[in-house]
Amino acid sequence: MKQIKIFFALLCIAFYGCSTDDDTMAEQQAASIANRVSTTCTNPTPNPNVVGYTGLYWDMANGNSAAYAQLPGVPVVQNPGGQFIHSQQPLLGFTLPQGFSAFESAGQNVVGADVIRNDNQVVYRWVPLATVFQPLVPTQTIIEQEINSMLSFFGFQGQPEVLCTRTAQQNNILPQEFNGRLLRFNGMIAQVWVIGTYVDGLGSSSFAISVSVAPEEEYETQVQETFLPFIFQLFVRPDGQFIDKDGDGFDNLVDPNDCDPNIVPG
Repeated sequence: MKQIKIFFALLCIAFYGCSTDDDTMAEQQAASIANRVSTTCTNPTPNPNVVGYTGLYWDMANGNSAAYAQLPGVPVVQNPGGQFIHSQQPLLGFTLPQGFSAFESAGQNVVGADVIRNDNQVVYRWVPLATVFQPLVPTQTIIEQEINSMLSFFGFQGQPEVLCTRTAQQNNILPQEFNGRLLRFNGMIAQVWVIGTYVDGLGSSSFAISVSVAPEEEYETQVQETFLPFIFQLFVRPDGQFIDKDGDGFDNLVDPNDCDPNIVPG
């Protein structure tokens, strides 16, 4: 989870440091995104067909900080509806668009939210913390579970087309593994990624999980109007400063658990 958060930190340095009220520039930025080709999409070679907000959203998840500076403005929910607040972790909360409902993610040792449009065609899943009481569980195991659950939800039994894939090892404060997929199936586009964090001798593995799914013909719109606004609510205040939801002195960009003040980097 820290990997994606560090990328958001780089975003804000670039994006908020160079923001403008110039409508012309915003229009130019919006137009340029439509023809923008993803810089990080491979399968296993670069895929020139992943463009626009689809590619931009994938690049953001994969650490291309320059992608954030190309946004024409701060993503916000245009048609606010209800408010989701997690019953066990009330610091996990955000505004929903009209026509969406949110549910606490099911599963033992899982803290998260599943947001579903009322026609069951758009899904956003954010699990900031899922704990498995086994050491060094590979992210491949977790992402396969997430993908299979997603395909089952949509009633798809075939093999999805893989548009982009990436797995990477890294060390931030703790050793981590990133595993992401961009998939197409049955007229849908889905971006799924998992970040595993491992501590030697702890006897458990922790994961952050993100799933974003929408019909292919409206995926670009949902990225702009739903998925990106959720991300900015979770990580960035309107003034561009980072959120410290649990008040432990570590903002959400570096905190290993955004909802528990007793868990801090170290």
